[in-house]
Amino acid sequence: MHRRKNSTLTLYAILLVFLVPIVLAHVLYHSGYGKQNHRSKGTLLSPPVSIHTQPVHYWQIASLPPTTSDHIKYQALEKRWQALGRDQARVHLSIIGHPDTATQISPQWESVDVDQETLDVLMTTRSKNAKACTIFIINPDHNAIMCYDDENDLKDIDFDLRKLLKLSKI
Repeated sequence: MHRRKNSTLTLYAILLVFLVPIVLAHVLYHSGYGKQNHRSKGTLLSPPVSIHTQPVHYWQIASLPPTTSDHIKYQALEKRWQALGRDQARVHLSIIGHPDTATQISPQWESVDVDQETLDVLMTTRSKNAKACTIFIINPDHNAIMCYDDENDLKDIDFDLRKLLKLSKI
């Protein structure tokens, strides 16, 4: 009899060890724990917006054509780009625009010419905050994959870009 009690106790202990984490995870998930901890700070574009006229293969921090009040933001983005260190060569700063409206901010910024249809899609893209996106991350396959609105801090772009560069082979 003593042996039977010991075997049932072992069975219950094994069941408890395997079921408690599952039940705990289920309770935490449905209670909302961790739902505000997004993995990315920007908005993931699904499906990504294809930039067809790109002949190069590197990452880009790309902005829509600037307004006169954006120069402080662009200077701060240049400083963030310089802070990438050795990864700076893998990332370029770009201004997205139509060939007729080419704008040059500084020598670090290159111009990316897109057709009017692509420019319209990018200008109407909304972030997860339902605000208009102004800055995009373009991958080496020429797709805009993430976007940021004016409410995003520039640290958010840096955070996401460093993750992408860490996982990318290019």
